[in-house]
Amino acid sequence: MKCSVCGVNQGTKLCDYVVDQVISVRQVLNRTCDKSLCVSCSLHLGGNYDFCPEHAQKIKKQMFEREKQVCRQ
Repeated sequence: MKCSVCGVNQGTKLCDYVVDQVISVRQVLNRTCDKSLCVSCSLHLGGNYDFCPEHAQKIKKQMFEREKQVCRQ
Protein backbone atom coordinates (compact mmCIF):
# COMPACT_ATOMS: atom_id res chain seq x y z
CA MET A 1 0.00 0.00 0.00
CA LYS A 2 1.31 3.48 -0.87
CA CYS A 3 1.87 6.17 1.75
CA SER A 4 -1.31 8.24 2.16
CA VAL A 5 0.74 11.42 2.63
CA CYS A 6 3.26 11.44 -0.23
CA GLY A 7 1.69 8.74 -2.41
CA VAL A 8 5.14 7.70 -3.60
CA ASN A 9 6.78 5.44 -1.04
CA GLN A 10 5.56 2.16 0.39
CA GLY A 11 3.48 2.65 3.55
CA THR A 12 5.07 0.52 6.28
CA LYS A 13 3.59 2.28 9.33
CA LEU A 14 0.12 3.31 10.47
CA CYS A 15 -0.93 6.47 12.28
CA ASP A 16 -1.52 5.63 15.95
CA TYR A 17 -3.66 8.69 16.81
CA VAL A 18 -6.77 7.62 18.76
CA VAL A 19 -9.87 8.87 16.95
CA ASP A 20 -12.51 6.96 18.92
CA GLN A 21 -12.97 4.64 21.88
CA VAL A 22 -15.33 1.71 22.08
CA ILE A 23 -16.23 0.80 25.65
CA SER A 24 -17.42 -2.70 26.38
CA VAL A 25 -18.14 -4.49 29.65
CA ARG A 26 -14.62 -5.87 29.93
CA GLN A 27 -12.36 -3.40 28.14
CA VAL A 28 -11.85 -0.11 26.35
CA LEU A 29 -10.79 -0.44 22.73
CA ASN A 30 -9.06 2.43 20.95
CA ARG A 31 -9.80 3.00 17.28
CA THR A 32 -6.85 4.69 15.60
CA CYS A 33 -6.46 6.79 12.44
CA ASP A 34 -4.49 4.04 10.67
CA LYS A 35 -3.41 6.16 7.69
CA SER A 36 -0.73 4.29 5.79
CA LEU A 37 2.63 6.08 6.23
CA CYS A 38 6.13 5.66 4.84
CA VAL A 39 9.17 6.15 7.07
CA SER A 40 9.78 9.65 5.66
CA CYS A 41 6.23 10.93 6.24
CA SER A 42 5.56 9.39 9.67
CA LEU A 43 6.38 11.45 12.73
CA HIS A 44 7.69 9.56 15.73
CA LEU A 45 6.84 11.42 18.93
CA GLY A 46 8.13 8.94 21.49
CA GLY A 47 7.36 5.46 22.65
CA ASN A 48 6.33 3.05 19.93
CA TYR A 49 3.94 5.52 18.28
CA ASP A 50 3.94 7.06 14.82
CA PHE A 51 1.61 9.78 13.57
CA CYS A 52 0.55 11.33 10.29
CA PRO A 53 1.52 15.01 9.94
CA GLU A 54 -2.05 16.19 10.65
CA HIS A 55 -2.33 14.33 13.95
CA ALA A 56 1.27 15.06 14.97
CA GLN A 57 0.42 18.76 14.65
CA LYS A 58 -2.66 18.29 16.87
CA ILE A 59 -0.58 16.51 19.51
CA LYS A 60 2.11 19.20 19.47
CA LYS A 61 -0.55 21.90 19.84
CA GLN A 62 -2.16 20.06 22.77
CA MET A 63 1.23 19.68 24.44
CA PHE A 64 1.96 23.39 23.97
CA GLU A 65 -1.42 24.35 25.46
CA ARG A 66 -0.78 22.14 28.51
CA GLU A 67 2.65 23.73 28.99
CA LYS A 68 1.10 27.20 28.90
CA GLN A 69 -1.46 26.18 31.55
CA VAL A 70 1.24 24.74 33.82
CA CYS A 71 3.38 27.89 33.47
CA ARG A 72 0.43 30.09 34.43
CA GLN A 73 -0.08 28.28 37.73
